[in-house]
Amino acid sequence: MGTVGIVDSELIDLIGSIYDAVLEPVKWHDALDRIRRRFDFHNAILGVVRMGYEPFAYTVSVNIPERYLAMQTPEYNEEAMRMWGGASRWHVTPSRNRSPCSA
Repeated sequence: MGTVGIVDSELIDLIGSIYDAVLEPVKWHDALDRIRRRFDFHNAILGVVRMGYEPFAYTVSVNIPERYLAMQTPEYNEEAMRMWGGASRWHVTPSRNRSPCSA
């Protein structure tokens, strides 16, 4: 039989906090801050994109000074989307036209 590795209970708990945040979006700030601290990041930002709608549908930031957050204007968001490939990149993604319920 193979050996069983040591379980990192802190990491398991961190993953659980991500699942909790998916179910209760108010918990995203806490989950993102835990990720930031776990990996010794200075700050963190998570943005969810809905292509064809607004550039960023949901954004959570941790430990980012307000003066930098204020720079996130519509022009900034459009430039960020352009840097990631924009709508043209999104439309070549194979799952773009598939419904979650489709076979």
